Amino acid sequence: MSGKPQLLYFELSGRGEVIRLLYKHAGADFEDKRISFQDYGQNYKTNAEECPLAFLPVLTTSCGKKISQTTAIIRYVANELKLFGKNNVEQALIDLTIVSNKELSDKAIDIVFSQKSDEEKAKLKESLKTAIDKYFTYFEKLVKENGGPFLVGSEITVGDIYLTDCLNGLTEYKILDVQQLLEKYPLLKDIYEKVLQSDNIKRYLENQKK
Repeated sequence: MSGKPQLLYFELSGRGEVIRLLYKHAGADFEDKRISFQDYGQNYKTNAEECPLAFLPVLTTSCGKKISQTTAIIRYVANELKLFGKNNVEQALIDLTIVSNKELSDKAIDIVFSQKSDEEKAKLKESLKTAIDKYFTYFEKLVKENGGPFLVGSEITVGDIYLTDCLNGLTEYKILDVQQLLEKYPLLKDIYEKVLQSDNIKRYLENQKK
């Protein structure tokens, strides 16, 4: 196979959205294949050729290789699109932000989709707030140390896009008031607004609302 890459994921934002945003931001061509949960259960879940680890997302590269695991896909795509920093230090710092934001996203998903009691969910929400404060305080420091306006310097990277998607998720599922949250982190608020207003991402997100 030789052609454009294909992202296979559900008909929702979820774990596939950062990958979509990377391609959209870079203006790179890819197939955004969205399937229903029913289609996944009937045609993909037990199909090792299409879905090697039995879960989504799956990226099929332009040379036909299939990659599973969300973070592995994100790193691969960011590298391919030159959005993973200019040197090893930048890449390590970006990786740190990816892992941190994934932890926050996982905590948010647990709040929304778990079958736990309201009391247990309230505790999860407090745990999320504590983690946000820890990581966002560090991210603010990171922006200052690297000269801004983005996490590791003057250009948008996968770290900034992942942060934006994490914040969008908090808004989408009504977990926290993001605008109120970001008042405490002005540099991250600036990153969030800049990424949302970047031409390709703005156009994509506006089209998603239609």
